[in-house]
Amino acid sequence: MPSKTKYKEYLNSFDYVPIYFEDWYLDACIPPGKWSFVWVKEEDGAFGIWPYFIKKKSIFNYITMPHLCKWMGPLTNVESQPERKLKLIKALIAKMPEHHHFTQNLFYNNTAIEFEEYEQKQAYSYQLDLTRDIELIFSKINSDYRNNKIPKAKDLKLVIDAPIDDIIEMQMASYTYAKFDIPFDEKYVRKHVKNILKKKRGMILSMRDDEDNLYASMFLIWDSHRAYYHLAGMNPKLRKNGASIRLIWECIKYSKEVIGASVFDFEGSMIPNLERVRRNFGAEKIYYKNISRTPSKLFGLMKMVKI
Repeated sequence: MPSKTKYKEYLNSFDYVPIYFEDWYLDACIPPGKWSFVWVKEEDGAFGIWPYFIKKKSIFNYITMPHLCKWMGPLTNVESQPERKLKLIKALIAKMPEHHHFTQNLFYNNTAIEFEEYEQKQAYSYQLDLTRDIELIFSKINSDYRNNKIPKAKDLKLVIDAPIDDIIEMQMASYTYAKFDIPFDEKYVRKHVKNILKKKRGMILSMRDDEDNLYASMFLIWDSHRAYYHLAGMNPKLRKNGASIRLIWECIKYSKEVIGASVFDFEGSMIPNLERVRRNFGAEKIYYKNISRTPSKLFGLMKMVKI
């Protein structure tokens, strides 16, 4: 297994590294020893790297996405040269460890690449261009949000650098209210959030009233270019006062005015109700790929294996 120290050094080869590819971020999502990477470098300096998370169930090894890591996939230093990039990607694929199944969400930089050996599915997120004037961004928001929901919550207090308990409580409450299976436990989320805060690459923002009742909370994370709507939740008993809508707007402003991000990324969701909120904020749909393949026919028959 290649050195994680080397991985960190290799990241310096790229002009831009999404937060999900950072070694410390992978550590914040994945138990030690469960992620690794392949890399390739050509004589002329063309370079590529591809992190992966490998799990074992029974006799099967499979590469999949870890919880709370939205994207993985290859990074290269020849992004503007499609043919050279494809050559590097093929070399990286050849270096992947033996596995019975593979699935990853690929970051946006790989949308135009054809991964011929894989099943390819199109997915999407939503993003806002934060290089525009804040007044223009606000003017593109749905009129009901601008004139009703956001003003309705004007008397609530915005708490910046809120405690971890806020986002834990609201995240878990939202899953329960929506009757979704919770894919991770509180201990996992707490450790994840704490590790990102330690790196000063995240911020918890909450909405409370004068009596200190918690209405909504959001965990914002960022890299050198993008800010991401990473975790969020609202109090099911206090849903109809616009708090969550105002909080999103406050996070957009914080991303532009404090972080200095160029893009606010809603980090994907094709659930209809959530997707509608993204559109109502004037966000633009942006596509990415999920690729998968199952070299093992036996694994393909094992329907009970959850990936």
